[in-house]
Amino acid sequence: MPSVLLTKLKEQQTKVMQLHQEDLASGYAGTFLPSALGGKYKNASKELNWQWLFPANKLTLTPGTQEYGRYHLHESHVQKAIKQVIQKSQITNRASAHTFRHSFTSHFYYRPIMIFVLFKNF
Repeated sequence: MPSVLLTKLKEQQTKVMQLHQEDLASGYAGTFLPSALGGKYKNASKELNWQWLFPANKLTLTPGTQEYGRYHLHESHVQKAIKQVIQKSQITNRASAHTFRHSFTSHFYYRPIMIFVLFKNF
């Protein structure tokens, strides 16, 4: 993985840790987990390793419990950000998040690599 990306991912991880500490201090209920997982591991929703790498900007109120939790960043925010970057960089070809997905997949098709090798330095 390019060192620039690794640095940015570590910065994002630090931001998530800070946000998580702020959320815990404000008494939030934790991140939203699938019901079976949340039932099996009662405290998992408040553990750092279960938090989203790209969390939503705002907490969401759960109507049944009146507790606040945090979802992941909505895909439309990512799509809008990619669209803005493409326009700013003056790329004339059509491109989207889906384009990156295919580019990533094609890259690994032509140059196979085991996924754990990709993330071993993270």
